[in-house]
Amino acid sequence: MNVVLRDIAASDADFLFELYRDTRKDEMADWGWTKEQEDSFVRLQYSARLQSYAAQFPDAHDSMILLDDEVIGRILVAELTEEFRLVDIALLPRKQGRGIGTMMIQRLLESARGSGKPVRLHVGVLNPARELYIRLGFQIVQENGGHFLMEFAAGSDGPASRVDAQTMENISENTFRDNLNTEFSIRINDADAVELELIECNDLGSTPKHEQFSILFRGPLQPFLQQMIYELRHEELGDVSIFLVPVRKDSEFVYYEAVFNRFIEQE
Repeated sequence: MNVVLRDIAASDADFLFELYRDTRKDEMADWGWTKEQEDSFVRLQYSARLQSYAAQFPDAHDSMILLDDEVIGRILVAELTEEFRLVDIALLPRKQGRGIGTMMIQRLLESARGSGKPVRLHVGVLNPARELYIRLGFQIVQENGGHFLMEFAAGSDGPASRVDAQTMENISENTFRDNLNTEFSIRINDADAVELELIECNDLGSTPKHEQFSILFRGPLQPFLQQMIYELRHEELGDVSIFLVPVRKDSEFVYYEAVFNRFIEQE
């Protein structure tokens, strides 16, 4: 799964409108409107939204989310004087539930980590995405007009602190790639251990000076591992401390992701 960002272009306008329409479909389904009424409402709301974003966050960075070269969503982020603001993130419904939104937010938390600024966002009180933000370490700090203001505090012990720096000194993307389809063991108590298989290693846009990649494990349905730092033992690599986040499950496995984002020291 190769997920990358590119800058928004004028040619993305139709896609962005349809993406916004998709986010309102369930809401409008109960209103009994004709298609013409829905179209008129959505266009009015979408236009107002664009104007609001432009007025409040004129310098926000607007990016398209691509999965294996297919445009599947957008993310809009503003770096303000005192915070990073996740203004908007949206994915096509058929691409949801695969951990992509989690990955995008984790990358944002990594980017903000060295700034000393919190990451904030607004989410509807009834929006199920609120549970995702809570799992990622955001906390509700204010309720206003049917929306929560949520914050991932600067220095928070969450996904932005997913890797022990000392452990990763000599471990790189290629290290994990060379060990794909091998087993990592996590001891959960004195008697029991969980075996995870490393099944994916994905480059997230690394450069010679900046390494960004993700790895994906799969493990048994039980015991379920909550997101936290785990000590993983591997036959070749030894002990590796990694922050794991559960991103999805199917009838046989739970899948756990770790995202790495670090600068490479130049000799």
